[in-house]
Amino acid sequence: MGEHEDLHGNFRDSLFIVELRDDYPEVPVYKDVDILELTGAESHPIFVTLPIGKANVKSGNQRYYDEPFLQEMEKQVRENKPIGLMGHLNNEQRSFAFPTEAVHWVGSLRVKEYLFGKGYLPPGESRTRMQRYRATSKKVATSIDASSDGIWDEKIGAFRMIAETLVLNQIDIAPSDRAGIPDLSAVPLLTREMLEQNGIIVVRPVIEEKKMGKEEVIRELKSADVSLLPEEVTRAIIQEYSKSVNEALGFKDGDLIANAKKIREQDEQRERKTVSGYIKEIATTGDKAVKLESIREMVIDMVEGRNPKTKEDADKFYAEVLDKDSVKKALQGALQETMGPSQTTPIPGQKPAPSKTAPMKGNWFVLPNSK
Repeated sequence: MGEHEDLHGNFRDSLFIVELRDDYPEVPVYKDVDILELTGAESHPIFVTLPIGKANVKSGNQRYYDEPFLQEMEKQVRENKPIGLMGHLNNEQRSFAFPTEAVHWVGSLRVKEYLFGKGYLPPGESRTRMQRYRATSKKVATSIDASSDGIWDEKIGAFRMIAETLVLNQIDIAPSDRAGIPDLSAVPLLTREMLEQNGIIVVRPVIEEKKMGKEEVIRELKSADVSLLPEEVTRAIIQEYSKSVNEALGFKDGDLIANAKKIREQDEQRERKTVSGYIKEIATTGDKAVKLESIREMVIDMVEGRNPKTKEDADKFYAEVLDKDSVKKALQGALQETMGPSQTTPIPGQKPAPSKTAPMKGNWFVLPNSK
């Protein structure tokens, strides 16, 4: 696409985020929203407040959203009350998927250049995740899923989005690191919106849960939530864990990994010693023993040279060594040397031939004739 061509079609952009703590505005729920029906008369419904739009801002993908565009977006949020997901649908899912909503946007408020939205969080994983984000001060972004035309503006170096062509589909929740303006993000504000008997909506910020219920929220964290923890907390956990483990292992201090390596080396030494003793045992005793000491030492050295890790390895390598032709020949040669030359057993009643070299005494032998 040339820089002067029109831009049009579907797009998804994480733009509308701002650095905020507890100084959010009180965003009202639209008057035509039935809170009791929306929440199923839930006793403690949870709502989230987040920035959802900003005027006169350029995103990282060269889209520029001016004041008329934000006004049109506010109008469509009020009229359509869009839903939102945790993340976006991919292109393949858009034609058929219908996942459970993570948030229902039911209120908005314009404050200076920002548009704030209020959404109901149904019970479930999405609400739990947002509570954890709030408890750990984890920042998130809002991301619009929409279609709109845009035209290149040389002065601002971006496509100026045309308000009249906007069709807002969803306002999703996205990780702050995927935002169109990555330097800005927001910690979600959670509130309880309840309808009293006289028809008055009571808004109670969920501040007590952040202070008093933090331990409960932390206890509910799972291994998959480790990435939600601030880096400072992660380092502290590792340091405390390392201290406890070192004490349990008998180390006063030092690097946990280095100490773990020391223990592993000690374990390996003990294992090698145990396996070595076992090799000597099977080579010395039992039906597989090598009786000749000289050959036995050679067999032991050959088995240990294969570096067996377990007794099972030792049994396997020992059998393979004994089956080697060279070992069999060595055993036969040593046996022959030990036993001496083959002996001839005389047949009873038969006199052996006299010796021509030296006279010998015995019933079967006679002295040579003397001249």
